[in-house]
Amino acid sequence: MKTILISKDLWDYIEDGFEEPQDPAALDDVARKILKENRKRNAKALSFIQQGLSRELFSRIMRTIIAKEAWEIIQKKFQGDLKVKNINLQTLRRELENSKMKESEGVQNYYTRLMSITNQMRSLGEEIRDSRVVEKILVSLPPSYDSMVIVVEETKDILSLTIEDVMGSLKAYEKRMERHSEKSIESAFQTKLNLGTKEGEKNSESGDQKRGNIYGGQGRGRGRSSRGGGRYNVDGKRQAFD
Repeated sequence: MKTILISKDLWDYIEDGFEEPQDPAALDDVARKILKENRKRNAKALSFIQQGLSRELFSRIMRTIIAKEAWEIIQKKFQGDLKVKNINLQTLRRELENSKMKESEGVQNYYTRLMSITNQMRSLGEEIRDSRVVEKILVSLPPSYDSMVIVVEETKDILSLTIEDVMGSLKAYEKRMERHSEKSIESAFQTKLNLGTKEGEKNSESGDQKRGNIYGGQGRGRGRSSRGGGRYNVDGKRQAFD
């Protein structure tokens, strides 16, 4: 809404306000012309504000004819009074201070989470420079990014480094780590596959050897049985083969 009002050259009616003169009839022609223009532009600023509100919020400002007053009513609704505003700021400052990127969290997700906090602080009037956000990002990364952080700190001027520059470098580093991880997994899988193939060949050779021993044993058994064999006569005595 602020951007719309600035683009229409109406923001002055929010910051400085507009007051009706006590006796409009006493004004000269030039002053009356200026008053007419001010009324028109104030009403235009108010109409933009009204169009951007829900029915519930519109009911709060429907009797207001000054754009600045309507803005202040809405501002108090969302930001609260000064005491509530300071409490909210303290909570957000603590949340920003304790924010850290998790190992399982992507760079973009962490950046989005961090910017959500800083934007809320800015909406409450806190001035946060980009360099402060850059410093926060660099000191709150997990250990796997230490080498990247060292390179940035030693080769770049942190105070002049933009958030976009830092995020671009971090995303590129994250991609390299992902590729390296994929290669490591592929290498480990190939090693396991090779070991499994060798183990299979070993088991196959062992099985062949066992089967050979079994067949050989059976042959020798049959030989001994033949040598010990014979026929018996009706008296139960052993009779040699013919």
